[in-house]
Amino acid sequence: MYNLLAEQPLLVSIMLAALAGGMLAGWLQSGNKAVAIIAIVVLCLIPAAWMIADRIETDRERISRIIYETASAIEANDHQRAVSVIDDEDTRRRALLELPKYVFDMAEVNKINRIVVSSGVVPITADVELIVKADVSAKRGGFNNLRVLRKLELGFEKRGNHWVVVNYQHSPVIGSGP
Repeated sequence: MYNLLAEQPLLVSIMLAALAGGMLAGWLQSGNKAVAIIAIVVLCLIPAAWMIADRIETDRERISRIIYETASAIEANDHQRAVSVIDDEDTRRRALLELPKYVFDMAEVNKINRIVVSSGVVPITADVELIVKADVSAKRGGFNNLRVLRKLELGFEKRGNHWVVVNYQHSPVIGSGP
């Protein structure tokens, strides 16, 4: 219910509106003033649902925010900020050696296909699949403004209140293999 309220306020609002509508119809049939008051209270819960959804950030929303912030860092060619979410020191070092070879003019998340949070394990993990695109140029020549589309599969772990990438794999958007 928590995730439903936090991530789907429109659905919650529709359910509350249907409930209030049914109660108002009941009031019109019965004339019972208490039913009308309850219906009005239920209608007042609709804006409250939107305010609650705006204030709560679920794990899925937090992971999504991290992904978009990382894409923004890559587009800004801010390599330190881009790799700050990587937990494994060797992977972070390899990324810091690789990223300076390129200049990114654009880096965007096309689509997040899925974010599956497994809260029944310790530590809490999440598997993420997304499609990204970037316009990239090699610093030493070779290619300029090459549009690259990749499918990324990321593994996240929750460390305290922070999510970190513990593994990743990338492949072409269509087909298989790296």
